[in-house]
Amino acid sequence: MNLDKAPSEFPDAVQKRRRVLEVLEKAPPPPPKVWTKAELQEQAAKDKQTLNAVKVKLSGLMDLLKKRYQRFRKPIIVLSC
Repeated sequence: MNLDKAPSEFPDAVQKRRRVLEVLEKAPPPPPKVWTKAELQEQAAKDKQTLNAVKVKLSGLMDLLKKRYQRFRKPIIVLSC
C-alpha cells in the first residue's frame, strides 16, 4: 500500500469531470413556535431549577469572594458637587 502518494499520482489516475450542482433558492424561515400555557409553565419550572442548580454550584465561590474581597461589597460613595 502506498499511503505517501496522492490519488492523482497513481498511473491509472483519470481526470474526472467535476459535477455542476444546481443553484437552489433560499428556503423561507420556519414559522415562530406558539407556546401553550402548559409549555410556558413547564419552561418556567425548568428555568427555576437551572437557576437554583447554578446558585448551589457557585455558592462556595461566592462565599470565598465575599470573605476575600470585602471592600468591594460596600457601595460606591457618590460625591455631590
